[in-house]
Amino acid sequence: MNILKNKYRCLWPCTIATILAVATVLVVLHQHTTSTTYIGVSTEKAVQQERILRPASSVQRREELTGIEENKPPPKLLPDDLIYHYVKHINLIPIVNEEYNLIFFTVAKAAASQWTRFLMRLEGLDTWCKKADKEFKLHDRDSNGLKYLHHYPINVAQEMLTSPKWTRAIFVRNPKPRILSCFLDKSVKHGNHFEKNECGAFARDRLPNKKFVTDQAKLDGCIDNHKSFDYFLYNFTTNPQSHENVHVRSCLSFMSKKWWPYMNYIGTEEDGALASEAAKLLKSLSSNIDGVSAWDRAGKTGWGIEGFFSCESIGTLPFLGQRPRTIHAVHANEKMKQYYTPELERFVETHWADDFNNPYFKFEEIKLFPEDEDAEEFSDAE
Repeated sequence: MNILKNKYRCLWPCTIATILAVATVLVVLHQHTTSTTYIGVSTEKAVQQERILRPASSVQRREELTGIEENKPPPKLLPDDLIYHYVKHINLIPIVNEEYNLIFFTVAKAAASQWTRFLMRLEGLDTWCKKADKEFKLHDRDSNGLKYLHHYPINVAQEMLTSPKWTRAIFVRNPKPRILSCFLDKSVKHGNHFEKNECGAFARDRLPNKKFVTDQAKLDGCIDNHKSFDYFLYNFTTNPQSHENVHVRSCLSFMSKKWWPYMNYIGTEEDGALASEAAKLLKSLSSNIDGVSAWDRAGKTGWGIEGFFSCESIGTLPFLGQRPRTIHAVHANEKMKQYYTPELERFVETHWADDFNNPYFKFEEIKLFPEDEDAEEFSDAE
């Protein structure tokens, strides 16, 4: 009887001890599992993410990244960072290509449409050469088929932005031709669209109760004068409602300054240099699957003026070998002196000063009106 009592006296403690032991094993297994996967990501996707964090071979990078302090931890990617936080009508989030370990930051009016099409072709998307229309919007991140940084968990995106295994590339453009190009394309060439959309936004004033009201005088002034370059500069580009417009904001403001030191390829759209700069970058990128360069895969041939928007008549030119004379080809450089005055030139130099004066990129100087010519004009006016 005593033996039976002793047997049952041990039953509950032993059972509890067994449960605790099993729980300990499960915790250890869970910790091991979560150390090799990502929170909320399936095992299959985790394996894919592990692959994309491997380096692409033969990538030429800047030997020194400007502004990175020794022994200082990298900046932290936050959910509301410009380059990660999704806002429908503000396209600042970079495009990601996993096969080439490439993060590409497009800048409006710096061949952004051409680069987007190239990256679609590199990704193997059949729509890369399709003409944009109501059904196909090239820059629509929800439907163009490209992968963007915000599609990845924030910890993976953080690694992409700071790891030397990844190439982070951007092409910038001198504000003088860039802003004029924006004016000629958006305000003149597509004047009807500008009147309907941009003038309407420009004329909206926000009331204390957070409601918006249209200032009719501002709306009428915009409709009547938006094809005047000085009106465009003095009114539209300085209006608070336009500050988020990707076509007129400075290149430097496309990302927080904390990320610029980690950009390891910065190209410039200078006269005659864009194609060679692009080829240099693409030849340096090799697939981490089959070793083929991005240039050989999608840049060496297959481009042309007509072929840019027609999948039925793809050309034989290299990428950016000849800029298309269609949607964005307004040849702003050749027309600058037709639109600029000494005063307007100084205005751009002042309001886009961060693009002209920063440690990350430099432009060849464009001085349309030498200082002595400017002084002579004021002397004559007196």
